[in-house]
Amino acid sequence: MAYIILSLLFYVMMVGVNALANIIPINGQTTGEISNKLAVLVTPASYAFMIWGVIYILLAIWLARGFMRKHRALIYSKTNSILFVLTCILNAGWILVWHYELFALSVAVILLLLLTLLFLYKAIKAASNRLFDIFPFSIYIGWISVASIVNISYYVTYIGLNVTDPLWTVSLLAMGGILGIFFRIFEKDWAYSLVIIWAYLAIAIKNWSSAQAVSYSALFISLLLLILVFIPFKKKRT
Repeated sequence: MAYIILSLLFYVMMVGVNALANIIPINGQTTGEISNKLAVLVTPASYAFMIWGVIYILLAIWLARGFMRKHRALIYSKTNSILFVLTCILNAGWILVWHYELFALSVAVILLLLLTLLFLYKAIKAASNRLFDIFPFSIYIGWISVASIVNISYYVTYIGLNVTDPLWTVSLLAMGGILGIFFRIFEKDWAYSLVIIWAYLAIAIKNWSSAQAVSYSALFISLLLLILVFIPFKKKRT
């Protein structure tokens, strides 16, 4: 019961901090206003960030399923609950350090969040082959993978390195594309790839009139990932 309460409390805390970040807003500026201070080509168009609402809804459903006896042992196990609570703390912590413009620290926090999510993803996947046990975290990790690339690019721009060249952005896009291919082929995870496609289409739209090399690269990687999504990679039997 303790793990159920902890998971729910920290989930509410995480969602609350994210909501207040833009309602108050924290430190007098919204998350998007800070992002828009610097021109970072790899940042998706603003509409793409609506995926956060999808992520939080999926996580809420995932937690709610834990009240069913047949799912409780997986969702509210000691290991999974501790990892989930850590993701909530890191998610909310990132909001705070970002709003107070501690950008170097924000990179460290978001990478820790990505690593913790990967541990949770692997733990759940090792215990269950049900689609919805892992689906919320496929979407979550996919978006945090993109957000990590954006965050790193923002930081190096902030400290004055010349990374506005489209070649730098194309290299970062290729990195994300490789991750999408890896998850699709080796993890048999199509949802992760779809998130990369979602983000890259938004990057292509944002840069269409100003950096077409970036847009074409994002579209090409999206098309490649979309093809892979429809290739039926067989899962290994356990």
